[in-house]
Amino acid sequence: MVCGGGLADLLRNGALESWAQVGEALGVTETEALDGFRGWIAGQADLYRRSGTLGFTDAAAEELHRLAEAVQS
Repeated sequence: MVCGGGLADLLRNGALESWAQVGEALGVTETEALDGFRGWIAGQADLYRRSGTLGFTDAAAEELHRLAEAVQS
Protein backbone atom coordinates (compact mmCIF):
# COMPACT_ATOMS: atom_id res chain seq x y z
CA MET A 1 0.00 0.00 0.00
CA VAL A 2 1.37 3.38 -0.99
CA CYS A 3 0.68 6.42 1.19
CA GLY A 4 0.27 8.77 -1.74
CA GLY A 5 -0.41 12.07 0.00
CA GLY A 6 2.75 11.95 2.07
CA LEU A 7 4.84 10.89 -0.91
CA ALA A 8 3.39 13.71 -3.00
CA ASP A 9 4.45 16.20 -0.33
CA LEU A 10 7.96 14.72 -0.22
CA LEU A 11 8.22 14.93 -4.01
CA ARG A 12 7.05 18.53 -4.13
CA ASN A 13 9.61 19.47 -1.47
CA GLY A 14 12.47 17.58 -3.14
CA ALA A 15 12.82 15.33 -0.10
CA LEU A 16 12.30 11.93 -1.75
CA GLU A 17 15.69 10.38 -2.46
CA SER A 18 14.81 7.09 -4.12
CA TRP A 19 11.98 4.67 -4.84
CA ALA A 20 14.13 1.95 -3.27
CA GLN A 21 13.96 3.94 0.00
CA VAL A 22 10.16 4.16 -0.28
CA GLY A 23 9.90 0.47 -1.11
CA GLU A 24 12.01 -0.47 1.88
CA ALA A 25 9.88 1.67 4.19
CA LEU A 26 6.68 0.10 2.84
CA GLY A 27 7.98 -3.46 2.64
CA VAL A 28 7.65 -3.64 -1.15
CA THR A 29 10.02 -3.42 -4.09
CA GLU A 30 10.96 -0.06 -5.57
CA THR A 31 8.97 -0.97 -8.69
CA GLU A 32 5.89 -1.75 -6.60
CA ALA A 33 6.30 1.53 -4.71
CA LEU A 34 6.53 3.58 -7.91
CA ASP A 35 3.72 1.66 -9.62
CA GLY A 36 1.53 2.08 -6.56
CA PHE A 37 2.18 5.81 -6.50
CA ARG A 38 1.40 6.09 -10.21
CA GLY A 39 -1.87 4.28 -9.58
CA TRP A 40 -2.70 6.59 -6.70
CA ILE A 41 -2.09 9.64 -8.92
CA ALA A 42 -4.35 8.17 -11.61
CA GLY A 43 -7.05 7.55 -9.03
CA GLN A 44 -6.82 11.12 -7.77
CA ALA A 45 -7.08 12.49 -11.32
CA ASP A 46 -10.10 10.26 -11.97
CA LEU A 47 -11.68 11.46 -8.73
CA TYR A 48 -11.26 15.08 -9.85
CA ARG A 49 -12.79 14.34 -13.25
CA ARG A 50 -15.81 12.78 -11.56
CA SER A 51 -16.28 15.25 -8.72
CA GLY A 52 -14.87 18.47 -10.13
CA THR A 53 -13.53 19.40 -6.70
CA LEU A 54 -11.74 16.45 -5.04
CA GLY A 55 -8.46 14.93 -6.22
CA PHE A 56 -5.94 16.28 -8.73
CA THR A 57 -6.41 18.25 -11.90
CA ASP A 58 -4.70 16.76 -14.94
CA ALA A 59 -1.99 19.42 -14.62
CA ALA A 60 -1.31 18.52 -10.97
CA ALA A 61 -1.25 14.81 -11.85
CA GLU A 62 1.21 15.45 -14.69
CA GLU A 63 3.45 17.44 -12.35
CA LEU A 64 3.55 14.59 -9.84
CA HIS A 65 4.25 12.04 -12.59
CA ARG A 66 7.15 14.21 -13.78
CA LEU A 67 8.52 14.58 -10.25
CA ALA A 68 8.15 10.84 -9.59
CA GLU A 69 10.02 9.92 -12.75
CA ALA A 70 12.88 12.27 -11.81
CA VAL A 71 13.57 10.35 -8.57
CA GLN A 72 16.29 7.70 -8.72
CA SER A 73 15.40 4.05 -8.45
